Amino acid sequence: MNLKRMKMFTGLIGRMKFSNKYTSLLLLVYLIAHGGIFLIPNAIYWDDWVLYRSESNIILDFFEQWGSMFNLIGYLHIGLLKIGPWVYKVLTFTLMFGSGLLLNNILKRYNNINENNRFLIVLLFLILPFNMARVTMIVFPYTLCYFLFFLAWAMMERFRFLALVLFFISFNTNSLLVFYAVPFCDMLYRAGYLSSWKNSLHSVPRNIDYIMLPFIYFYIKTRFFKPSSLFEGYNESYSIEYLITSPLNQIFDLFKLNISVGLAGIVSIISYFILRKVLVVAAKKQRDLINLLFIGLLILILGAFPYWIIGRVPTFLEWSSRHQLLMPLGSSLILVALWHYFKASAGVFSVLVGLSVAFNVVAYKDLYFDWQKQKQLIHYFSLNTDIKNANFILIDDKTADMNAITRSYRFYEWNAIFYEAFGDQKRFGISQEKMASLSSAQLFDDNFLRHYKAGSFKESTHLKYLSVQINLGDASSAYPVYGVDINTMQKTVPYFSNSIDV
Repeated sequence: MNLKRMKMFTGLIGRMKFSNKYTSLLLLVYLIAHGGIFLIPNAIYWDDWVLYRSESNIILDFFEQWGSMFNLIGYLHIGLLKIGPWVYKVLTFTLMFGSGLLLNNILKRYNNINENNRFLIVLLFLILPFNMARVTMIVFPYTLCYFLFFLAWAMMERFRFLALVLFFISFNTNSLLVFYAVPFCDMLYRAGYLSSWKNSLHSVPRNIDYIMLPFIYFYIKTRFFKPSSLFEGYNESYSIEYLITSPLNQIFDLFKLNISVGLAGIVSIISYFILRKVLVVAAKKQRDLINLLFIGLLILILGAFPYWIIGRVPTFLEWSSRHQLLMPLGSSLILVALWHYFKASAGVFSVLVGLSVAFNVVAYKDLYFDWQKQKQLIHYFSLNTDIKNANFILIDDKTADMNAITRSYRFYEWNAIFYEAFGDQKRFGISQEKMASLSSAQLFDDNFLRHYKAGSFKESTHLKYLSVQINLGDASSAYPVYGVDINTMQKTVPYFSNSIDV
């Protein structure tokens, strides 16, 4: 890169910000909404346990079977794990905020979106309660690809080759292959290529590299990096029926949100006093607002479509919130357009901010206590000789309502918790409700077991299990929040079905 281009690139980075007033406000509200991630710097959840304390060859083999192109994701995790789980949280917080600043830089190209409205769009983009799964290590590659995508979008005209490379890397989050239509159409629109069919045809030879990029990636991915073994057929079951059921299920999920009204009210009042000078409904043409609403709706559909078509529902709860990764931009445009269209008050927007921040704050609080629960379980288990001597453990968790985001613990989480407690992988644990879904073929598959923290698990065909019940503790306990009651009952497993929910 020559000196001239270096200065241009430096200038681009320099424009990734508002005036100091707006940047400070953005950071303040974003910190309130997502600063809770720093309360759980070393927390491990869900699929993180598959990575944590695993050997490098296990991680590489896992993501090779998953179909990671050139196994970039595997090597990324190996590098970050050498630093520690906390680095994932710091990078997630930083890259998500950086994506918001990049979005501002992108919106700045449109003269009909003034600084105030850009601020409101970016603010919602950053704090709407989407994708709480971002706190996990396993989801970090999505966050990184998300940031690289917006960085490529911001520089796709002035730094063409670099943008192509960044887009290509970002496609490791495969849903971005569809969402790529947004920056591509944005570039064509501003260049005047979408003003007529003739101009659109003229754009083809001039932008053949951008046109071919997603198809080249898709060919390489499907030809050389197909999911295999543990992940054979992963995300390959497309159905038109899903395009009806998935959006409906997503709408129903919206009504399951449980937001603290009191906290939302307090945050709304604080938001009003912080943002009142920015929350001015400007007189805008109705046509411009309808266009903004339509564009926002189209972007929202493009962000959800890759998940809908394979039956993945972008829910607010459980770890499927990761499927909400591409929903913030479209949602932000829609909400700001509607706020202007109905000439709503500053108070209305403040309530929207309050509800979003309150959901995030409560989610981080629950995640904090969930991690405390896991640490306490490790401690209790390590002191119990019955569990130490067992190898197949059936778990009845009476404290499941205290799990964050209504999640349940997968079998490999229990396996990892036992590994942390005893330092070996000879135990296989599963909750009672998942018992019927356990497959004997997988249970005795060495490839399956070694990837899911049960590499030394051995048992005869007549399995017996130890029943473990987890109850709330009492004040006299060393850990007063959680206690463990062990029922040492050796029972024969009655049957196995043909599948197991990984």
